[in-house]
Amino acid sequence: MAFYLCAIMVNSVLWKLLPFLQSSLTMFILIGVLVIEGIRPIYYRFYTKFHNSFESISTNKVVFPMNDLFGAISSGFGWGIVHILLFYSPIISKSIGPGTYFQFNQCSTFSVITKAVYLTPPIFIQHISLMIIFFNGFYKKSTLQWWIAMILHLFASLWSEFEECTLLIVGEYIIAFIEIIWSFYLIHKPDYRRKLKGL
Repeated sequence: MAFYLCAIMVNSVLWKLLPFLQSSLTMFILIGVLVIEGIRPIYYRFYTKFHNSFESISTNKVVFPMNDLFGAISSGFGWGIVHILLFYSPIISKSIGPGTYFQFNQCSTFSVITKAVYLTPPIFIQHISLMIIFFNGFYKKSTLQWWIAMILHLFASLWSEFEECTLLIVGEYIIAFIEIIWSFYLIHKPDYRRKLKGL
């Protein structure tokens, strides 16, 4: 969670320091995704150091199942929670009162709160699936897998700026479904590190 929060803070600083990002949302999304995905390898290095040191002192691998699958799911869960809290919590303050909050320049069919309700599950699932894909890519040192996953993340982020509500929501669910299928395929390969050693 802290690493994703750091990436968001770096993106915020870049937004303030580089005025051209404020006029081009597409360029900001591109740079923002690159910053987030640049933080992911740093996070993985810290995770593996912690994993190795914890594995050397932990005696009960059933109580503390530190393997790539549990680590990726919990990491993706944390990144997804931070994403949802940062991007959708401010909407709650606008939902209190007699009116409903709409954005007329993007997805004016639904209120912002309804849009957030529809988009929260696929974005949360995307974070978990992407973390499984990235953990596998980092472990196998597959730069191709890392780049494809980063392009999927970039595509999902750019897709979230689509103006037609129905296509926006359906597209996010399709992207989440593709990432679920890919991560499901990866964790069911025989060489995936999900089995607990010593059991």
